[in-house]
Amino acid sequence: MAGVAAPESLTSDRLALTTQSVFHTVFPAEQLNEQTAKAFLDALCLITNFVNASFPAGTSAASTSLGSPPSKKRPRGQPDFTKYQRRYVALKIVYLGWDYSGFATQNSDTTRTVEDELYAALRRTCLIPHDSTWQSLQYSRCGRTDKGVSAASQVIALHVRSQGKAGEAPVLPPEEVDFPLVLNRALPESIRVLEWADVPHDFSARFSTQSREYKYHIVQDGSLNVSAMREAAQHLLGDNDFRSFCKELIRAAHFWQCVSVASGERPIQENPNMQWPLRSPSC
Repeated sequence: MAGVAAPESLTSDRLALTTQSVFHTVFPAEQLNEQTAKAFLDALCLITNFVNASFPAGTSAASTSLGSPPSKKRPRGQPDFTKYQRRYVALKIVYLGWDYSGFATQNSDTTRTVEDELYAALRRTCLIPHDSTWQSLQYSRCGRTDKGVSAASQVIALHVRSQGKAGEAPVLPPEEVDFPLVLNRALPESIRVLEWADVPHDFSARFSTQSREYKYHIVQDGSLNVSAMREAAQHLLGDNDFRSFCKELIRAAHFWQCVSVASGERPIQENPNMQWPLRSPSC
């Protein structure tokens, strides 16, 4: 890589010291000879010149990593959201979590979560702008579920596009968009929106919740010590102070939780009345 100029701010002594220290940091077990030092120095200079050209003084990679400002031109097929009212609603959701890496989005292209599917369906049905964020939607969730865990009554709240036009009186619920019907057409069959409701603007699906109920169904395949599990569960029964399990003690308003244990055994059999995959009446 001959012909690469070193940055003017580096003297020859500082350049030699920098080259040696960086080389041994990257390749601690290698020896730095004259030929290796020349090639390594050329690589360092090439990278430095590229960075200086890409990020002039007064800027940073963080401030320019998003590139040019987003175009104000809306995507093809997307309505002009400024012509419509927004409605703050709560959606009641049921889902089978076996095929998902939990409920909450993980901002990863390699994981699939229930929230990712919901967000995609909301955009696909033009209920939210394509470039919207959770913050701009005032989005909140009742809780999270882990990988493979299902939910029978998950609740989220957010602003969605209303049927009402901007500047007009809000439309009544019977005249509003049928949010479950519209979303269920765009969602996988393992995720269903059951119903929706108007909520006040200070409503939070997380902090406005008065109680949560979790049920654990364990399949007995012969490897579990059921009697030991029942004995251990007795120590959790009743009203207990669970503040030690709170992530943020100061913000935890309710520390007390009631735990009850019900055990029983029944064979797994197919229910002829169950529609599978899950379907809501609005599908």
